[in-house]
Amino acid sequence: MKLQRLTVRLMGAVIALILTADGIAHGENLCFSLADPVGDQTGTVDLTSLAVTFDNSTGNYSIALAADPLHPFYGSFRINVNLFNPDTGTTSDFPSFFQDNVKDFDLAVPRTTMTLTGNNSCLLAWDRGDRVSPSTSSGLGNPDGASGFSCNVMDRPFVAPWPQDNTNGLPYAIIVPEPATLSLLALGGLMALRRRR
Repeated sequence: MKLQRLTVRLMGAVIALILTADGIAHGENLCFSLADPVGDQTGTVDLTSLAVTFDNSTGNYSIALAADPLHPFYGSFRINVNLFNPDTGTTSDFPSFFQDNVKDFDLAVPRTTMTLTGNNSCLLAWDRGDRVSPSTSSGLGNPDGASGFSCNVMDRPFVAPWPQDNTNGLPYAIIVPEPATLSLLALGGLMALRRRR
């Protein structure tokens, strides 16, 4: 019984340390998401959300994009993801400006979701609590040398007036621990308790 109480206290202390530690070098799975209004597109695809999950110890990331079922990802289009984090301590392109651009697709079958994956060393400097801007209009400014930026899904071929859906007008997002990380910590604690019984 004493061992169980000690284990519970120890697990609680570890979880509290993980959730509250600032300034401690550590890697963790982090995420943030943005919701885009339905019906604001001028192109074929109506982007409705963008969710980014990344590991700040490796730079590996996954970007899940969703589209309105009435205007799904379909036909020929390009996805550009440009994100600015002024809380890295600098506004220089590296490490404050993340880009996953010029992703061209030609889909014969409509889809409501798309996922981009990769590795970007900028993310090694991004941490929970940081603010991430999806466009100049969010009020966090621009990375050095940029007069403007946004995320968008653009129709191809490119013809003026550039039919697209972009993230202009969206507020910034806050980086938080990935919910799955917290769930795994709690599950690990419960499994440790169960084994002791």
